Amino acid sequence: MKSLNRFLPAFSPLYALATAAFLATSSLMIHAEATKSVKAEVSKVNGTASFQLPGKAATRLKPGTEVPAGAVITTGAGSTVDLFVGRNIGVLRLSANTTLRLVTNKQTSTGSDVVTETAIELQEGEVFGNVNKLSSGSTYEITLPDGTVEVAQSRFQLSHRTLNTLADNAGSGRDAGNGSTVRLISGELHFAHDGTTTELSGASEYTAGGSGTVTPLSPEATQALVQVIQSISGGGSSAADSGTTPSVGFKPRALAAVQPQDVLLSPTTGAGN
Repeated sequence: MKSLNRFLPAFSPLYALATAAFLATSSLMIHAEATKSVKAEVSKVNGTASFQLPGKAATRLKPGTEVPAGAVITTGAGSTVDLFVGRNIGVLRLSANTTLRLVTNKQTSTGSDVVTETAIELQEGEVFGNVNKLSSGSTYEITLPDGTVEVAQSRFQLSHRTLNTLADNAGSGRDAGNGSTVRLISGELHFAHDGTTTELSGASEYTAGGSGTVTPLSPEATQALVQVIQSISGGGSSAADSGTTPSVGFKPRALAAVQPQDVLLSPTTGAGN
């Protein structure tokens, strides 16, 4: 501003315009510097899991491991991973045999608040989440193979299993097709798929490719889901703490004890590297 005073008289129209332009430019620079990509952090691991960036070797997950945007996380059989995604969003639990990509995880400081932009792709498997109230302007989306879930303040379970994975659920009273299932115990979610948007609120569930209607969540499924969510939040213990998070609403399967993994899993093939 001292350089402006040398050439433009104070209080002149040109001085006022120059000052406004300088302040606007400074504001934009500060705003740009306030937006940053944030790494997720592993808070708990039961069993075996790894993450991999394109063209890079797989990295074994352990508490404290930081996972950058673009990474694909894979959990092994009988394994779970608790991933702290960031402010307000909280912790996301990945169940066994899950493949998930952290697409975007950004934070922008507005001075009075922090606006978050989070996008996750659940390619296969199951996740549980407990999301606090998002700040104004924040977005949180989880994309599944057959739709996208817009997450708000809620406690939820999202799953997508292929027909082969669900084959042992025959006779459980549920459709063992390839459609994603969205379950909610509180709050609200929006599931966009096939050109329509389905809203879920309260204890309810919806399966893509099923009846096309939102149905109440059974008391048994609700209780099981509450136990898992509480274990993520540190509010209690459940089977999840032993590394065998149950697939809520599906027929339980006995899981063999997990042995230490000597070979990292490939997120793309599931085979050892």
